[in-house]
Amino acid sequence: MSADRATTAVTCWLCRARPVDSGASGAAASLCALCEQELTRPYALAAQTFFDYLSSHWQMIRKLGRFDLSKPFPGDARTGALLVHLHFVKLLACKLHTNDVPLPLESFAVALQTRRAHADVTLRIADVRVAPGRLLLHDAEVRLLCNQDGAVQSARWTELRQPIAIKVNYLQHGAPLLPPPGEAWHPDRQRKVVRLSPYVGEATAVAGIQGLRI
Repeated sequence: MSADRATTAVTCWLCRARPVDSGASGAAASLCALCEQELTRPYALAAQTFFDYLSSHWQMIRKLGRFDLSKPFPGDARTGALLVHLHFVKLLACKLHTNDVPLPLESFAVALQTRRAHADVTLRIADVRVAPGRLLLHDAEVRLLCNQDGAVQSARWTELRQPIAIKVNYLQHGAPLLPPPGEAWHPDRQRKVVRLSPYVGEATAVAGIQGLRI
């Protein structure tokens, strides 16, 4: 391993200044303590509030096929939606970094540091339905679509808290790809009402695109 590579491996990808927290695990293992515990903590807290609301009301949400963001965030639904979005921007970027995916993370860092939505990242909320007697096998791998030169044009990952799935999708602006099925949720262009998306189903890759898993 080169000296530059070794330095990168122990430096927080977000601030690119401080060492990662050696005692952390999961996504936090690629961040320094300051970025994890201070900068991105409001995002994690908002995401937990969001999950708590969905879990408590999921039967009704499933029946209606939608929910209102002003319910988990009655004071400011727009800000709540932004913070949740940024939490998943962070998680996706951490996974990409940990797996050495050749996708520049500067745009992810800027979004998190300036508290602005990432223009190319959207969320879809899905209901995980499993037939009686069947097991749900779910992998937490990131699925990549690359062009012929190996450049990443799409990255998709799902956080599953059965029966709720949060599908996180990065789609490079201008990439010749269809978005995943369902209603894309983005805080800059989202109404308060979010409709559920299908759990299964992926966009079909066009000629010249290869699919990879990490």
